Amino acid sequence: MKLRYALPIAQVFLSVALFAYGDRQASHVVQDSPPYMSPLIEVCLAINAPVVVGVSLLHWLPCGHLVIGRLAFFAGVFVLWFVVGLEVESWRAKRHPASILPRQAADFVFVLVGVTCGFLAIKARGPTGEGTLVRPSLLVWSCALVGLYGVRFIRHLAVRIAGPHSSGKHNE
Repeated sequence: MKLRYALPIAQVFLSVALFAYGDRQASHVVQDSPPYMSPLIEVCLAINAPVVVGVSLLHWLPCGHLVIGRLAFFAGVFVLWFVVGLEVESWRAKRHPASILPRQAADFVFVLVGVTCGFLAIKARGPTGEGTLVRPSLLVWSCALVGLYGVRFIRHLAVRIAGPHSSGKHNE
């Protein structure tokens, strides 16, 4: 089975299991202030920190129901790890896209997600605030996304500005 399929399926199963057992843990603890979050759910959120950023946008929508939020989270986990699997496969095969423009657009989006993760890690309060695993995980994801995709985006942008004939490499 290809990594692009195995990785997201495994991560979704892991996330569902962590949430299921985490919900059982939380039901045995008195709900005080600040709200209790199961360590298992914290681990799940930390592993999938970029998805936490995306799903947190659902709280602004009028349909911020728990079931919809969980389904959106699991769908986001699948998409995140599918993209990770695609990237790992392309790095292993040393494949380069036929057209640089879609790659640059994707790199730019990943850099924006990384910057957003970094900003939220610094400014986060509540369930993604201090005392949880999510905040440091957001910083790690931020550094990884901005570092990996930012360097490639700048390199492609420099080649594009200088012209493809100046570097000798066309599909880097």
